[in-house]
Amino acid sequence: MKKITCLFLAISFVLCLAGCASEPTEQQTAKKQSYTDVSYPLASTYTPDQEYEMEQLVTPNAELTAKGCPNLSQNLQELYAGAQEMVRAFNQCRFSAVVPGLTREINGMNYLVVGDSRFPDYEQFIAYLQTLFTTDFITETLLTKDSCVQPSSDGLVCVIDAGVGDDITYAGHVFTVTDQTPYKIEMTATVYFSNDAWTGDRFYTAPQTPEAFTTANLNFTIVKTDNGWRFSKCPFIG
Repeated sequence: MKKITCLFLAISFVLCLAGCASEPTEQQTAKKQSYTDVSYPLASTYTPDQEYEMEQLVTPNAELTAKGCPNLSQNLQELYAGAQEMVRAFNQCRFSAVVPGLTREINGMNYLVVGDSRFPDYEQFIAYLQTLFTTDFITETLLTKDSCVQPSSDGLVCVIDAGVGDDITYAGHVFTVTDQTPYKIEMTATVYFSNDAWTGDRFYTAPQTPEAFTTANLNFTIVKTDNGWRFSKCPFIG
């Protein structure tokens, strides 16, 4: 009789556990619901082609286009604006943020100290250039042995005191994208020069009378690197 009683109690206990499992508490239900409602990101299905297609959907900034930037997505327009600012500074040996009265002598020549908050020293200046250009462009075109920009003995960015101005005959330019892939964008800028000093507004669409100007074609290349898009070819316009 005792064996039958024990067996009956054991069966009742198992049935009780099964009943508890089939009827979860409100707390258990809420916990389960919190997991099923969250949209966790799936594993990345990124491909360069997809990124390329997405970038083409980005509308260019009309204000930047009107200021002479190529008709690309805004992030590439901003990249161009930053790159052109730097090649202009190197080409003309002029930086907008030189510190008045602060100079350094380098190799027997007088240099002006650049006090730009974006790159307070030469090391950070190189880092800034690396956000715009490929390493080869920096070393082969900008920071060459004969560059007008040199580091001082105390690590400051210095530009030789011999700046030049813009070409007074430069009238404007028009960009044409000649080739575009997920990894490279090639463009040509047709640059217009007047016969005399240009006194009109700079233009960035093709003029109605192109024969009135002398033109030059400048080639630009932007490449996709591990750190994003960078200019590997970026001549100075103007």
